Amino acid sequence: MRRGTDHPLTDATVDLMDQIAAAAREYGRPDSADLLVDEVRVTRFAGSVVVVVGEQKRGKSSLINALLDRPGLLPVDADVATDTRIVVGYAPEDVATVISTDDPQGRQIPLDELTRYAALGTDGTPAHPNVERVEVGIPAPLLADGLILIDTPGIGALVTGHTTVTLATLPRADALLFVVNGATELTRSELAFLGEATRRTRAVVFVLTRTDTFPHWPEVLERNRHLLREHAPGFADAPWFAVSARLRHLAQQEAAVDPQGAAQLLADSGTEVLIAELRLRVLLRGRHARLVGLAETAAAVLADLESDQRQRLRSLSADADLLAALSARQAELATLTAPEAPWRSKLAERFTDLLAELRTDADARIATLLGSAQAALRDGGREALTSVPADLVEGSRGLVLELENLINVHAPVIAVQLAGELGLDGLTARRVDLRAPAGARGLAPDLIVDQAAPTGTRLPQLPWLPVDWTTRAGPQLGTIAARTAAGYRQLGPAGRNVALAVGIGAFVALVAGAAAMFGRLAHQQSRDRLRAQVEQTLRQLAGELPQVLASTVDDLHRELVTQVEQRLDGVRAEVDSEVRRVLTDRADSESRLGPQRDEVRHRLSRLQTLGEDLSALRHRLDGQG
Repeated sequence: MRRGTDHPLTDATVDLMDQIAAAAREYGRPDSADLLVDEVRVTRFAGSVVVVVGEQKRGKSSLINALLDRPGLLPVDADVATDTRIVVGYAPEDVATVISTDDPQGRQIPLDELTRYAALGTDGTPAHPNVERVEVGIPAPLLADGLILIDTPGIGALVTGHTTVTLATLPRADALLFVVNGATELTRSELAFLGEATRRTRAVVFVLTRTDTFPHWPEVLERNRHLLREHAPGFADAPWFAVSARLRHLAQQEAAVDPQGAAQLLADSGTEVLIAELRLRVLLRGRHARLVGLAETAAAVLADLESDQRQRLRSLSADADLLAALSARQAELATLTAPEAPWRSKLAERFTDLLAELRTDADARIATLLGSAQAALRDGGREALTSVPADLVEGSRGLVLELENLINVHAPVIAVQLAGELGLDGLTARRVDLRAPAGARGLAPDLIVDQAAPTGTRLPQLPWLPVDWTTRAGPQLGTIAARTAAGYRQLGPAGRNVALAVGIGAFVALVAGAAAMFGRLAHQQSRDRLRAQVEQTLRQLAGELPQVLASTVDDLHRELVTQVEQRLDGVRAEVDSEVRRVLTDRADSESRLGPQRDEVRHRLSRLQTLGEDLSALRHRLDGQG
C-alpha cells in the first residue's frame, strides 16, 4: 500500500523491478534476482533521518515537540540542557529505551523519565555519562511515513566532542535541520560548524525559531543569509523557515473552543510550511534517490543477462571465434589464480596506503582532542574540571566515527578497482558492514524500520543493529544503502559485486576503555593533575589505536583476497562448463540447435523490451529529480 508521502513512481519502479528479477531467476541468475528483490524491499519502505542541530538554548527540543504536537516530550526547561542524542521515531504507542555502554541492548524506561537520562545534571556534568542515546517512539502523524528526528546536544562548547560526533553523522543522514532563534545572528561557533558541514552534506534546512518573541527576526534572518554567503557558501541557497513553537502549542489549546482563531495561530506559527518541507522534500527526495539507485542496479542486471544470452546464441550458432575467446579466458584465469598473480601485491599496496591514511587522520584527530582540552583547561573556569573529561568521551566516539567513515569510503573503492581490473563483473555483493562498537556508535545509521513489526519492549522502529542490505528484510532507515550501492555503480559495474565487510569490533574495548578513563578523570580536583591525566590518556589512545587500525585493515585485506579467490574459482568453473557446452553444441544436430536459438532470441527480445521500459522509467525519474 502506498503511504501518504510516497514517491509517485514507486509502484511503477517496483513493478518493473519484479519483472526484471523474474527474468534473472528464469535465465539462471538467482543471485541477481535476490539482489533486486532485497533492494526493492529496502527502497519501498525506507524512511529518512533528519539530524536536528544547534547551539544550546536555541530551541531545538521545543521545535521538535511542536512539530510532533507533544509539548512535554523532550526536555526544554531553561535550566536543563540535552546531553545525549534523543532519537524520535514512530511507534504505535509511547515507548522509550535507554542505550548505554552498560546496557547496549537497551533498557525500557517510562517516558516521563526522559529528562533524567538525557539531560545534564545540576552541576553541569552528565547525570548518566554512560548513556549514548535515548530512543523514543510515539504515534505522531509526522513520523508515520518513516521520518526520524534526532535531537543532538548543543554544539559550540570549548571542547567539541558533541560537535565531532554530529559532524561525523551528517554523511549518514538524509538532511540537516539547523536551528537558530530570532534573537541574534549566527554565532562564530555556528558558522564554523556550518562551514565544516558543507563538506559533508548538501541537504540542509534552516529554522529560525521564536518569531513571536523577537519582532526584529526578519533583520536577523537577512543578516544570517549574508553570513552564510560569506562563511558557508555551500548553504547560501538553502531554505529558511521562520517558526514559533509557542504559537503552534497555543493553536492546539484553542482548537476546541475557537477553531478559526486556532487556524490563524497555526498559520502564524509557520510550522505547517516546515512540516510540508520535511514530508514533501526530505522524505520524497530520499525516496527519489533510492529509486534512481534501484534503477541503476536493474540496468546492470539487465546488461549481465543480455551478455549471457548473446554468448549462448554465439555458441548455438557455431561461432568460430567463441571457443578461441573462451580458451583465452581460461588462460587468463589460470594466471589470475596463481599465488604470484600481480593483483595480490597491488591489493596489498592499496591497503597499506589506506592504513597510512587512517593513521595520519587518527594522529591529527587525537592532536586536535588534546589541543582543545588544553585550551579549555587553560581558558575555562572551574567547570572545565568536569566538562573536559565528559567532552573527551564524546570526542573519542567522534574520532572512531570519522575513522569508520574513512574506512567505508575507501575500502569499497579498493574493491571496485580490483574487481574492474580482474573483470569479475559477476560477483555477488554484500554491502559494507558498518558494525560500529557500542561505545562509539553514537548516531550510526544502521537502522531497520519495520512498520509491520509487533511492538515489544524495544522500540521496533529503531533497533540500531548492523545491517547486511542484501539479506536483511525490512525497510532501511536513511539513504546509506542507496548511497553505498550508488557508489559501487558509479565506480564501475564490477563494484556492485564485491563482498566486503568492515569489522571494527576491536574498537569496542579501545573506546569503551578510553571513555572509562575520561570518566574517572572527572573526579580530579587539580587542573594541573587533570591536564597531565588527559595527556597520558590520549597518549595511551594514540599508542593503541594504530594496532587496532592495522588489525582492521588486515581483516579487510584477507577477506577481499578470499572473496576474489572464491569468485575466480567459480568463474573458472563457469568458463570450463561453457567450453564443454560449446563443444557439445558443435556436435549437436541442426534440428536440435534451431529451436534453442529461437528460444535465446526470444529471451533477448524480452530483455530488450525490459531495457526500453527501464530507460523510459529512468527518464521519468530524471524529470522528477
